[in-house]
Amino acid sequence: MKGMIGHIRPMTKQDAAAVAVLHESRINPGFLSSLGCRFLKHLYAGIASSSSGFGFVWEESDGTVHGFIACAEDITRLYKQVLFRQGIPMIFSLGCVFFRKSIIKDVWDTLRYPNALSANLPRAEILAFAVSPKVSIPGIGHILAKTALLEFGKRRIDNVKLAVGAENVRVNRYWQHVGFECVLTVNQHGWKTNIHVLKGLTDMKKMDTL
Repeated sequence: MKGMIGHIRPMTKQDAAAVAVLHESRINPGFLSSLGCRFLKHLYAGIASSSSGFGFVWEESDGTVHGFIACAEDITRLYKQVLFRQGIPMIFSLGCVFFRKSIIKDVWDTLRYPNALSANLPRAEILAFAVSPKVSIPGIGHILAKTALLEFGKRRIDNVKLAVGAENVRVNRYWQHVGFECVLTVNQHGWKTNIHVLKGLTDMKKMDTL
């Protein structure tokens, strides 16, 4: 997908700082955004270096990252791997804030969230997805989404879920247009959140229609 304007490529550990800035500025409000860029940088470094995580970035011709999507093959296993590799730096990045009861509770809720949902939901998940308004051409978000979904299929993962704030009508509609179905609404960090599921990712004919 290379071109004169930019290209999509796999997310690496070296992209963590740029991805953190995008997350904080574009995924807002959100609990993880509230923890700041330093925390997010360590989080994405852990995801990029994990065997259970992967992602893609849109890189402009000048080397600037203006979009990303981050994914997990198995969200519980990914969290364990990220904590093993980046847990201490993540805690230090929060400083004294980490020891506030509200933060500890929200971190705990985030870690237990996969197991708190229905056991029938997929373990694979799209974790985060953002595109800068400075991106040079339209449609990059859709290309990133399709690239990630195709990668799930290549990894023999048939079903995937994602969480979207219930009040974000535009984003909910986008994922439903792609083929996701809202199967559950939960309260997460004080916000109503829709859980969407897409099935049949290993069906290449179906994926070609996205």
